[in-house]
Amino acid sequence: MRELATALNADDITVEAWAGWILTSCTVPTDSYPVRLDILADATTPPERISYLLPSGAANFTGSFFTPREHNLAQHLREHGSLVIGVTPREDALPSATEAATAAMGLSQHSADLARVVEAVDAVLRLPFEVIGHSGGAATALDFAAKDTSTRLDRIVVLDNVGPYTDPALIADAKGSVAAFQAALAAGRLGLDGVTGILALYDRPQHEPTETPRPGGHPGNFTVGGQLHHHLIRTAHLALPFRLVYHESHFAGTYTFAENPAEDSWELHHTPAARYRQALRAYGSGVIPFAFIRDTAAIWCGDTSVHHLDFANIRAKVLWLNTTKGMGDHPNGAGLIRAGGNPHVTYRVIEGYGHHDPTLGANASRDIWPLLTTH
Repeated sequence: MRELATALNADDITVEAWAGWILTSCTVPTDSYPVRLDILADATTPPERISYLLPSGAANFTGSFFTPREHNLAQHLREHGSLVIGVTPREDALPSATEAATAAMGLSQHSADLARVVEAVDAVLRLPFEVIGHSGGAATALDFAAKDTSTRLDRIVVLDNVGPYTDPALIADAKGSVAAFQAALAAGRLGLDGVTGILALYDRPQHEPTETPRPGGHPGNFTVGGQLHHHLIRTAHLALPFRLVYHESHFAGTYTFAENPAEDSWELHHTPAARYRQALRAYGSGVIPFAFIRDTAAIWCGDTSVHHLDFANIRAKVLWLNTTKGMGDHPNGAGLIRAGGNPHVTYRVIEGYGHHDPTLGANASRDIWPLLTTH
């Protein structure tokens, strides 16, 4: 790992040695803020492949794939023969969303940073590799694969994202989002904080009333616990200046309104609330650059003048797993890859899971992770 860190010109190198595994973490300098790498290796068995893990927007490797530390997707991949390299993008190191460098943190920068890491690692290890991305990380994985010419890229795994929509209403929504992000950038608003508000709800007494009215004609204001869980379970119904593309939620669950807000009830089906809190506390800045979500929205509506992702140019194997409560059943991206002449495309929708459940869910190790390690 030291040789690899040297090849990457890495800084801030730390090594943790545990029973059975070793975690080496470092930062890779760029022209603005660094990319962070977390390299998880088995302590006794040489790897058969490299699995690059790309986190969702606002998140980092630890929050997306390494929570809790002993039982997570990264450890699952290590146990099945992978050297795991988590690639956390530059924005995790930002001091705030107002930093000028945020304006350049679009999808092309993300995939170019990944390409530089892959090239340096490949020069040292010469192993077949796969790129696994969740949510925004999946967009980076696809963009990287469309440009990659390596003979060792074996597979791309998409966890809950979509290619170009075919539904006119969803295309119109995505176009509206592109316009909203373009306008925000032009006005000097460069990103949003995707973490602080949620953590603030976690940190307050859950029974306290808030100043947020309950929706749908239900009288009264949420309690803190009610607002938090409504946000997690009914995410698609939040009042935002742009449309979240979830069919329903961050996390699959049920929320039931009562006559009295203090008597509202809720249940998360897969991911314990405490686990998500633990993941959020592992995040860095929590910033989501508007340039990045503008580019992903451009893919959804097919606006190639903003960002062009050539699905037909993806030659690696593709495993595309969406969730019914998250991004939903939208197979067009996978279909465009097949139409380009790639027969090695598997598309599947996981019933009853929300957007973050595949990485953090208590049952994901049974329901989803084996799909990634059955080669």
